[in-house]
Amino acid sequence: VNGQLGHGDDSSQSRPMHVKKLHGTYVSSIACGLAHTVVVSEVDRAVFSWGWDEYGQLGHGGWDIFGGNKNRSPRAIKDLQDKAIKQIACGSSYTLALSSRGDVFAFGWGKDGQLGLGNSAKERKTPTLVKGLAGVALVAAC
Repeated sequence: VNGQLGHGDDSSQSRPMHVKKLHGTYVSSIACGLAHTVVVSEVDRAVFSWGWDEYGQLGHGGWDIFGGNKNRSPRAIKDLQDKAIKQIACGSSYTLALSSRGDVFAFGWGKDGQLGLGNSAKERKTPTLVKGLAGVALVAAC
């Protein structure tokens, strides 16, 4: 319904389908939120996201002028391009990204503190370093 399957539309599918825009990409990490999907490429550690983006959980900086709050196809998160991301985790409306250095980046809905950025962080539309965390081995979200 919100493009989270990555096929370029909002249609539902009753069986697995290849995400054409990721053809030839080896995925090392994948996570899904309520209505968004995020993957990490094994070779170059590029991070792609798609689906519903009401609170910035896709990490692209906000609404797309053509798609509104939906990105129906995988799109690289530019702000994570040089961060060597190795793992991602998604909550219902937020995303966490873990770098190979152990840094954690958070984006999306954070009104209840789930981003780890303090009480003033209602939402972050781009990946933001979570200060105070270092040497993290694994991230999880719910």
